[in-house]
Amino acid sequence: MIIELQINNKHFKANLDDGKSIAINLLPNEAQPNHFSAPIAKSETFIAGDFIGDTSRGGSCNVNTLTIVPHCNGTHTESVSHIIDDLYAVHQVVENSFFPCTLISILPIKGTDTQDEYQRRYRA
Repeated sequence: MIIELQINNKHFKANLDDGKSIAINLLPNEAQPNHFSAPIAKSETFIAGDFIGDTSRGGSCNVNTLTIVPHCNGTHTESVSHIIDDLYAVHQVVENSFFPCTLISILPIKGTDTQDEYQRRYRA
């Protein structure tokens, strides 16, 4: 479906049937973006008593326990709540479904390999 929209007096057309994912896959137990030395996201077979959540091990269905550190494993959408005391979910502050934006991709490097600093200001 082709839609036409106007943002800040500029006209745009978008093909909603031709969307592109910009996500980086997060596959538990495999190579993945990971930050701050957090453990990687992992998936383990759920076992409870006689129940084994793995069909390859005789279970009736596959059931996994996922362990993830959302801010450190994979990629995510950042919000102002990352650096302030108040909590704001992205869906609470984005008012429009369509807006102009810029996609920036970077190759991460170890913090020890840069001169950049981040010092949070604490309230007295």
